[in-house]
Amino acid sequence: MQTGDQLDRGDGEQRIVDLFEKLRPQAKAAGGYIVPLNGNHEIMNAQGDLRYVTPGGLEDFEDAIDPKLKEAPMLGRAPAQMRARLAAFLPGGPYAKILATRNVAVVVGETAFVHGGLRPAYNDLQALNDATSRWLLGETQKAPEALLDPEGPIWSRKYSADVDAEACADLDIALAKLGVQRMVVGH
Repeated sequence: MQTGDQLDRGDGEQRIVDLFEKLRPQAKAAGGYIVPLNGNHEIMNAQGDLRYVTPGGLEDFEDAIDPKLKEAPMLGRAPAQMRARLAAFLPGGPYAKILATRNVAVVVGETAFVHGGLRPAYNDLQALNDATSRWLLGETQKAPEALLDPEGPIWSRKYSADVDAEACADLDIALAKLGVQRMVVGH
């Protein structure tokens, strides 16, 4: 399990994403699996928020897209050095399509895995993952509300920072709704 935020961690991000894609079929062939999830930084890139991208990270994706995409009208106002990365990650782009194959949250056995945290309101993981995938593929115009919610699955820090009795009670409800014993978060 990899709980997201493969992006915005420095240079060489294309190699990281590509490595995870290469490992998935290799793990399956060996009788196992690897499950990379989308975290808030993957979603930020798909939304065009590149504030945490390094200069090398902007260059990483120059070879990942058709050069004509950098001239697409939707990228016309973006600085030239950002266009390749935007074209790679905006919904419908080649790397957004890779992210579309990844879930926001999954349950394996008795454990839920998610980047930020699953509050009790977010217990329909299939709907969340399907809506996120459709948006990343460019099939819908708006990101799912859960991805925008500061207390949503990719943003919440309720279970990972300054945990108190209220957070523990909230977690108990979320675990019961999901039918699991524990939750692993990545923040």
